[in-house]
Amino acid sequence: MQDHECTEESLDLFKQMSKGEGQMSKYKCLVYKLDLAAAKVVPDRQVETKDCTGDDAKDWETMVGELPHNECRYVLYDFHFETRDARPTSALLFLSWYVHPRTEAYLPERVP
Repeated sequence: MQDHECTEESLDLFKQMSKGEGQMSKYKCLVYKLDLAAAKVVPDRQVETKDCTGDDAKDWETMVGELPHNECRYVLYDFHFETRDARPTSALLFLSWYVHPRTEAYLPERVP
């Protein structure tokens, strides 16, 4: 198994998104992919917070719908929610996206 390093751009984007509690990130979602030729993790695309609807459920569905159905990706997603006692909070979710060919039929429709 080969190790894959992150590019400086990948690390810089991650640092921008994980600024700290109480600070709003410029990004809602960062998507990374493997550059197999260079053996590096590189940015695939970024979704800025200003371009989102503000409805986390809708933004989540849009993000998942735009992921490729035949390639691996890594996603860092800024998820906002309320706790059981109605306190607003957020968490950075790190996802490893892999679609097994047998499950492709169950994925959401592509977002135009």
